[in-house]
Amino acid sequence: MMDILRSSDFFIANTSINLYYYNFPTATMHKHKDFFEIFIITKGIVRHTFNGKTSVMSKRDACIIRPGDCHGFETDPSSTVPTQHMNIRILPSLFEKECNSIGYQLYYYLMSAQSTSFHLSKQQYAQISFWANTLLTSTKPENKNLYITIIAQLMLVFFYDNLDSPFNSFPSWFVKLLSEINNIDFIDKSAKDVYE
Repeated sequence: MMDILRSSDFFIANTSINLYYYNFPTATMHKHKDFFEIFIITKGIVRHTFNGKTSVMSKRDACIIRPGDCHGFETDPSSTVPTQHMNIRILPSLFEKECNSIGYQLYYYLMSAQSTSFHLSKQQYAQISFWANTLLTSTKPENKNLYITIIAQLMLVFFYDNLDSPFNSFPSWFVKLLSEINNIDFIDKSAKDVYE
């Protein structure tokens, strides 16, 4: 994964998705009004506060921030190296579209989850690194949006893979109902049939 970069290195103006690298030791508490953020720690250790709860995050830890979430971070005193994180900013329409293309109810689960943090395996991080390096070395500006979108898609897939089930918070009767409704046998059934 690339090291020290300027925050503007991957900025592409007037698009629905952007990627930045930040090398700042703190980000004051803030909310996003009209975009989602996916970030991954690429260097150092930070204390991340997310909706009032603080956790320690280090390399390969990631989080999805939704519009309305309040978060901020600071370098953890135990960090022996400067901190850095990759930040992907996505407009809501594209974010929901990407979630829906990945897995059933992923968007709903993300919007209702208490925690949206997850940890990447070495292999997952290597995949993100590959596409980030491809983005950095690309000589075709028209491909940059594609590479950023691929990174965002991978991050959503990895979040989805980290879930035991997207239905963990649902009552068991509701999980069974969703499973039955999505059964191929119900493809031509009416609402009355489903109710029965």
